Amino acid sequence: MIEASQNRPQLNQQEVNVQEYTDAIIKGFTAVYEILLEYRQELTEILTQFAEDKVRVVMRASRTYALLLRESYHPDFLRNGLERDRLFDKLWIDVKNRPQLIQIISAEQEALWKNDIPLFTTYPHSRDLYHRDTDLHIPNFFNESGIE
Repeated sequence: MIEASQNRPQLNQQEVNVQEYTDAIIKGFTAVYEILLEYRQELTEILTQFAEDKVRVVMRASRTYALLLRESYHPDFLRNGLERDRLFDKLWIDVKNRPQLIQIISAEQEALWKNDIPLFTTYPHSRDLYHRDTDLHIPNFFNESGIE
């Protein structure tokens, strides 16, 4: 059991069992989705105003990076750089399920070596991926742009 916290929905300071509202949630989601479909063209035109704004791309949960960094401060990993490298090589584990990660692992590791969380960006009109601290620029990393 997970202890209740502020992540649980409340009404009048009382916790609400969301399962009692399943039908209402589905109806609300469906209604909003239908509105979005009805006004798709207009919404797309509005969104294109942001086509050249830089946006963050979350390649992995920041928590994953934070855990690797925290673990890397243990004396066992600080005595020998190779041991820290091996720890950061755990980033390769998910490549089997997400092969596109192969292209960014060196940038991720470089950021971790600088005690930083890797930050990747793109633009809504672009299929390219960028890394803030390196010259990494991967053209056509994504199959389609955010705008598409």
